[in-house]
Formats: sequence, structure tokens, C-alpha cells
Amino acid sequence: MTVTDPETTDLGTRLSMAQAAVAPLRERVSQLEQDLNAALERSDYDTASNLQAELGPARQEYGVAEATARVLAEMQQEIENTRQAEQRRIAEQQRREEVHRQVEDMRATEAESMDEMNRHLAAARAGVDAVKQSLQTALSHQGAVGVARQEIQNLLVSIGEAEPARVFGPSEVSAVLEGRNPILRAIYYGQI
Repeated sequence: MTVTDPETTDLGTRLSMAQAAVAPLRERVSQLEQDLNAALERSDYDTASNLQAELGPARQEYGVAEATARVLAEMQQEIENTRQAEQRRIAEQQRREEVHRQVEDMRATEAESMDEMNRHLAAARAGVDAVKQSLQTALSHQGAVGVARQEIQNLLVSIGEAEPARVFGPSEVSAVLEGRNPILRAIYYGQI
């Protein structure tokens, strides 16, 4: 099995094979260069010529193996970078979808809470209106009690069972409205 074998489709396997092929070729080129230098030092030009002829193809084979290993390593890094970028994109998309789901949940909670708030505010306003109406009715009845008491006094005077006098009605509602309870006073006078 070789780096270029069509059955070897795994990039990691091809890279390992290419990297493993580089070292012996580098050593072979290095050895041929040393042998060439030694032949030249001995002035053995026939051996030097043979070594030089052998060194050219050896350098080409080494260059191709080195370039193949480098290109495969770069490709493997590019593939890994792409995979990581896609993984980040997937994670970001999932996060966006989760945030949008949470936003929708919060919007539903917000709408529900607004409805509840408005319902309770309306109930409070109705309650304030009911308190104001009750105070007005109580004040009206307080006046009616005073009128009834005076009428009783006048009737008793008319038959001689009482002396003429000014009779006053109760003042509980007036006292509340005039200051005993500032909240009820504010409601009655529309300040709330």
C-alpha cells in the first residue's frame, strides 16, 4: 500500500505513510551527497559522475515525498480547521435557537404577567371606585341619620315630650373624610 494507492482514502493514513517515506529518502540523498563529496575529495570523477547521476532522481523522489507529506499535512490541518469552524457554526446556531426559544418563553411570560397586572390593576381601580362609592353612600346615610334625628326631635316637641333643640347626626364618615384616614380621604376626593 502506498500514499497514492486508490484504496488508501484515509488522509491520516496517507499522511503517516508519506511522512514515513520522507526519512529514508532524506537519508539516501544525504548519503549520496556525502559519497559524492568523498569521491570529489579523492578526485574519483567516475564515481562522482555516477553518484551525481543517481543523486538527481533521488533528490526528485525526496522532493516529491517531502512535498506530498507537506501538502497532506496542510490539507489535514485545513480539514481540521474547517471541521472546527463548522462545529462552532453548529454550536452558535444551536445557541441562537435556544436563545430565541427562551425569548419566546419570556415573551409569553411577559404577556401573561401584563394580563395579570392589568387585571389586578383594573380590580384595584374597581376597588377604589367601590370604596369611593361606599364613602359617598355612607356620607349620604350620615346626612339621612341627622335629618331623621332632627325630625324625631321635632315630632316629640310637637306633642310636648321634648324641648325644641338642634339635634346633630353622627359624624363618623365626616371625621374619616376630614383626616382620620388619609387614604380614604384621598380616595373620596379623587386624589388616588
